[in-house]
Amino acid sequence: MEEAHRASPGSRPPDRPARRADRRMVLARALQGATGGLTMRATEDFVRYLAALVVLWVTGCADPPAWSCSRSSECPDEQFCRVGECVPAVGFVQQDAAGADTADVQLAGCERGESPAEGELVLNEVLVNVPGGDSGDANGDGVRDAYDDEFVEVVNRTEKVLDITGVSVRNGSADKFVFGPTCLEPRQAAIVFGGGMPAEQDDMVVRVAQSRFAFGNSGGSVVLAGPGGEVWGAINYENAPAEALTLSPQLDGAQFVPHSEISADRLTSPGRCAGGQRFADGCE
Repeated sequence: MEEAHRASPGSRPPDRPARRADRRMVLARALQGATGGLTMRATEDFVRYLAALVVLWVTGCADPPAWSCSRSSECPDEQFCRVGECVPAVGFVQQDAAGADTADVQLAGCERGESPAEGELVLNEVLVNVPGGDSGDANGDGVRDAYDDEFVEVVNRTEKVLDITGVSVRNGSADKFVFGPTCLEPRQAAIVFGGGMPAEQDDMVVRVAQSRFAFGNSGGSVVLAGPGGEVWGAINYENAPAEALTLSPQLDGAQFVPHSEISADRLTSPGRCAGGQRFADGCE
């Protein structure tokens, strides 16, 4: 029977990896300045600090911090900015406050709502070409972004609560967002933004797509589909202007027009009539 080898206190075989405490000492020594205290004031100290952190990450003493972000364009490819962190964009869509994913759609819904019939849930406004400047900050997070501020607005134009669980928004044939368990009140809008950190609203449903819409400005299609994949509404466009495209007449029209043709003072109106009114109060 082989004898177990056990190191005596204070000893360590020469090939054993350095302990975490030892590696932390490396960081402390790297941070020490001329006075013997820790300092970050001088440029060389800051560089020394960063180098020490890299050593710790590589050796496993510390985990690298999450990639911080304020918008999705700051994240690596195939990642999305969500609550200040870059997260993988594959296989997940943010749907509601409960964090349900697409696998939950068939398990739960809006118990007090009815499944929409064709025509009850309408695709009313889309923004595919984000305007420049402050007017392009459609999601209201303080940053104009060509991807994050794209949005799709759907509206319940009935007088009953609708269960829109499983309803999807597509870029062409590709699903970009699927609603989790969601109740949509009478004459209420649901807006899905391409990214960012939009503020919650009391009188509308606000969601953020986990995967960028990435609508093409030169042309494409935005599709609203039911839980079974049936197409409930679509807009096919070419050379989209730098403003939203809005159904005309609102909620009941058969064509989409540039937003400024309905309201000269606004380029977008996510969650509202083109003139800024609540859908529940009627659009002018």
